[in-house]
Amino acid sequence: MSLVAVDVSLPSESFAMGRVLQNGLDVRIELARFVPTGESTVPYLWVESNDLAAFEAAVRKHDRVAHLTALDEHAGRTLFRVGWTITADPFLDAIVDHELLIEHGTGTAETWQFQLRSPGRENLSAFQQTLQDHEIPIEVQRVWNPTTPTSDQYGLTPKQRDALYLAFREGYFDIPRETSLSALGAELDITGQSFSRRLRRGTFALLSNTILEE
Repeated sequence: MSLVAVDVSLPSESFAMGRVLQNGLDVRIELARFVPTGESTVPYLWVESNDLAAFEAAVRKHDRVAHLTALDEHAGRTLFRVGWTITADPFLDAIVDHELLIEHGTGTAETWQFQLRSPGRENLSAFQQTLQDHEIPIEVQRVWNPTTPTSDQYGLTPKQRDALYLAFREGYFDIPRETSLSALGAELDITGQSFSRRLRRGTFALLSNTILEE
């Protein structure tokens, strides 16, 4: 059995946690790293919003939420701990039941993006079947072997691919930019300068093996 990583997306309204945390608000949520269990489902969240008070009020009044506590604030984001009164959520339950881990998760009012890790392709297939049975629509964007150390078809190393993916996801290439090199480096526990070098090398490899390749 070999590890399999997968990037998936699904509408916020299609699973319970997405509905509770978004509630139609203009907010961006990032899950802090954790191992999901039936007893402690998604306890820590980084939240970025222009109206944090509205987010707190909307979440606290929901019958699924026992408490919402602000723990820290950094770079315009607030870290919350959430206590749930009802932990049942078919999407998250399927992750636990099929022994998947959430490597990363971000959500907006419309869509959630998750990077999941599975012990094998059989578990991943069973997970997808469970979601289909519950009529939870997901879009599989990428499946790969995270333990493979070699470069991919575009000449990228795994670290370069991760840097490019993170920069794109966090809005580094948007106009105006929505993040900085130092913030992106912090996500990977490296300096902004190191992230910049990794991003430049990844961009060079990607261009060399795509539009510049004859």
